[in-house]
Amino acid sequence: MTEKKMITTEEFDRIFDDGEEDILQYADLSTMTKRINLDFPAWAVHKLDDEAKRIGGTRQALIRQIVIGFIDNREKFEFEKKKFDATLKTPGRAIGS
Repeated sequence: MTEKKMITTEEFDRIFDDGEEDILQYADLSTMTKRINLDFPAWAVHKLDDEAKRIGGTRQALIRQIVIGFIDNREKFEFEKKKFDATLKTPGRAIGS
């Protein structure tokens, strides 16, 4: 992956305004967010709102936390499963020992 060239905010604005150079070479796309729309049953929205209120946050922050937590846990599970599966394939190692 190519390392991004660091420039000041003022330089970025000038390059954008001039329109003569591709600004994507200066942007860190890994930090960008993408907006999505989700449809939930009304009862689920009420439950989300209740929980968000209980923890002192917003519905959006709660959903983001739940989804990112799920993805992180899934990735950790897959990693641990691969490690476990690899130990079962180790020559000379009996299953259950």
